Amino acid sequence: MFAMIKPGGNLLLANFVPTAICRGYMEASLGWWLVYRDDAGMRDLVATIPLTDIAEQMIYTESEGHIVFLEVTHA
Repeated sequence: MFAMIKPGGNLLLANFVPTAICRGYMEASLGWWLVYRDDAGMRDLVATIPLTDIAEQMIYTESEGHIVFLEVTHA
């Protein structure tokens, strides 16, 4: 996905964290068996992108603490 972004463009990825309290509901009631990631897991998603291609990288969590975001700006 990152290769499709023009210089100056942003890639925004969201992921539920392993400690999300809604996890049991999503799995038991909805049948959603997600891949959960913490900050380190989100960093791993961009580990193969050359550092020279990344202008900025931010990892943050929404106010409830259930979803972690990775935002990467193409250099």
